[in-house]
Amino acid sequence: MTVPAPHRSQRLAVGSYTESYGDFRACGNGISVIELSEDGAFEHIGSATLPNPSYLRHSESHRRVYATLETPDDRAALVSLELPRAGAWLRVSTRIPIEGRLPCHIDLYPSGQWIACACYGTGTVLVRGLSESGDLDARSGGEILRTGSGPHPVRQTRSHPHGAYFSPDGRWLLVPDLGTDQLAAYPFDHRTGACGVPFTWQAPPGSGPRTLAFSNCDHAILLVSELSSEVSSLQWRDGAIKEMARLTSRGASETSGRTDNTASGLRMHPDGVHFGVTNRGDDSISIFRLDSRTGSIKRCLTFPCGGRKPRDFGFSPCGRWLVSANQDSDSCILFAISFLPEPIVRRIAGVVVKSPSSICFLADRK
Repeated sequence: MTVPAPHRSQRLAVGSYTESYGDFRACGNGISVIELSEDGAFEHIGSATLPNPSYLRHSESHRRVYATLETPDDRAALVSLELPRAGAWLRVSTRIPIEGRLPCHIDLYPSGQWIACACYGTGTVLVRGLSESGDLDARSGGEILRTGSGPHPVRQTRSHPHGAYFSPDGRWLLVPDLGTDQLAAYPFDHRTGACGVPFTWQAPPGSGPRTLAFSNCDHAILLVSELSSEVSSLQWRDGAIKEMARLTSRGASETSGRTDNTASGLRMHPDGVHFGVTNRGDDSISIFRLDSRTGSIKRCLTFPCGGRKPRDFGFSPCGRWLVSANQDSDSCILFAISFLPEPIVRRIAGVVVKSPSSICFLADRK
């Protein structure tokens, strides 16, 4: 079990939608930097104005925040932002356009030399290199164009990769494809950034794989399926994938209620045992426990997210806090969380962030 960091003030970056497309509202202002104090108080301390920075990743070694600009036009891009040692402002250091449309989740290679991104709108998955300083290199890496469809008449008319995730050993790039009900594992060449022929696991028809996370033991994958509102535990053996368990992401009292729920965010807790999933529609967060030895998963509790449409959330590095990004109520809500003797969640505070889309905790403030 991972030992959480000690309590101290922490910073987080919150991405937000600034421009609407499709059927969702957007009124955000880009990326907000927020300080979370030791006693659970929020304070806005910086910002960066960008169009639709929908997903963020932080590199402590490079002192960079990376963002996707999720636009349906030729402004779609990857951006690296410098995070200075003093102050809280973010400065764009590199911005590179990408061929795909609607880029969503991104991931960093374990050693920090590559970044991967999935483009939901065009089925494109791309890898780009990072310089020693952490800037993006548009000339390096490779691309994949996925094809196929699924049974849902609206959401699965074509391939919709929702994420691209490097395996902890850096040998694989995993892509959950909501449009084809597949989880594809591509052999990854760390020297060139190219991907080989994938191994493919077929999810249940119409389930819509969206988000994944590797367990701390590295031989289990947790996968959220958006359309079926389910979470699966998958055995991982160098490209070979086998489902070990599957549960609804919703609370017991919610499964017989509204039918328009879609699961979205997935995060592992720093203890390496618990993880959470957000539910849009039910407007709730479910906390689960993973048995890494058997692959079994158990839902511990489900609680209201404190707003509407929780697109993402994050556990603080110290493990003490959970912050929910509630897109349609323009709020980030803070909860205190404890797992001893049983999981307990208490709502603490909230802060206004317009159309929040992604929570990214930064390095502890020194």
